[in-house]
Amino acid sequence: MSDNIVLVTEEFVRFYMSKYDCSHDWQHVQRVVRQALALANHEAQRRPIDILVVHLAALLHDVDDAKYRQSDDAAFSSKVFLLEAGLDSDRAELVCRVVDAVSFRKELLADEQDRMGMSDPDERQWRLGCAELACVQDADRLDAIGAFGVLRCAAFSGARNRTLHDPADSAIMDITYEQYVAQSGGTSGTAIAHFHEKLLKLASMMKTERGRQEAQRRHDYIVGFLKQIDEDDSGQSATEDSEEHEYDGDENEDSSDGSDGDSQGVSDEDDLDADSGSPEEAWNPVVTFAESRTTNSSSRRTGPASITSGHNRPPSNRYRYHHRLPGLKAMLFPKLCGVGRPADLLALEMTRFHPTD
Repeated sequence: MSDNIVLVTEEFVRFYMSKYDCSHDWQHVQRVVRQALALANHEAQRRPIDILVVHLAALLHDVDDAKYRQSDDAAFSSKVFLLEAGLDSDRAELVCRVVDAVSFRKELLADEQDRMGMSDPDERQWRLGCAELACVQDADRLDAIGAFGVLRCAAFSGARNRTLHDPADSAIMDITYEQYVAQSGGTSGTAIAHFHEKLLKLASMMKTERGRQEAQRRHDYIVGFLKQIDEDDSGQSATEDSEEHEYDGDENEDSSDGSDGDSQGVSDEDDLDADSGSPEEAWNPVVTFAESRTTNSSSRRTGPASITSGHNRPPSNRYRYHHRLPGLKAMLFPKLCGVGRPADLLALEMTRFHPTD
């Protein structure tokens, strides 16, 4: 009987979640279910827990999510659905209670009410002690941090047309329930600010032992990610690596007369000359960005570093670069440089050649 209830619920949730963006899709639900069941099996070794309730609550935890609710949406009752699927009333009630309390938003509200002395003591005790809620809540929050957390935050921001990062935007470090609700339903704030307002706090909010252990690993990942964002945004990494690349303007200033062939590993006959070559070759430059290439046994870099691995890729015999910074000035400011045909001194020329056998 319980297997049939799970199958019916899975089919319903799979269909229902298809209207959400990929930050809250069926794949997210499946990850939460797997994690919640793993946490529940671990928790069952030390306290009573209803695995079926955990399974169903994990499946239904994002159905009728307030962030996606439209004014014309028909009301949905998880309890009615579960009762019609064949679940007994007590279990259906517990599933709905877990689903209603699982979100970060609801915990913000509950904490504010606790501080103001407005919360029901019995409700508070249930929230802190319910094993089923702890497992589903921890599982949902684990999927909000780590690598999937980064992807989901960017996906949700994209779906809401929210800015990814604005250095001038300050995160609301002690965000309130009302502020969080306003941001969730609109386009204010940024994706990176969301890390500071919510995601970096989740590891300290875990309620299961196994959840806390896994959360720390994923927390460390997003801390490293944010550090990389800061470095990339400030240009720190590029500045540190600039000495490794052969973009020395002074060196190229001396070689602008066409004698730079040896220093670049290219013969003089490869250079464009104002008095040679067809007009098409001189006036149809191709400027292409490519991955770094290793041109000789000393692994001397002649192009930008690979952004995917941070290391040079294997040697290539397809392309080579000519770096001519003086030519860039001539191309942009031909009159100042006294050059009649600026393309003759193009900044970056990619030369295609046939590999030798």
